[in-house]
Amino acid sequence: MDQLKAQVAHLKGEINAVYARLDLSKLKSELDELRANMAKSDFWADNKKAQVTSKREADLARRIKPWQQLQDGL
Repeated sequence: MDQLKAQVAHLKGEINAVYARLDLSKLKSELDELRANMAKSDFWADNKKAQVTSKREADLARRIKPWQQLQDGL
């Protein structure tokens, strides 16, 4: 059991290191900001800008999600 706990602790450290190396905290902040802008009532007033923002939001979410799941799972 102690060996398993040590392995989990090691994995947490590795995942946190990758999270930091990929600067996922910064990307998550950007994602949160984009989502806040997308929630505004006038978001679709500029259709082209809204499409670019929506695409960026989806790209960021797709990048962050697996790492966040790993971190949460451990």
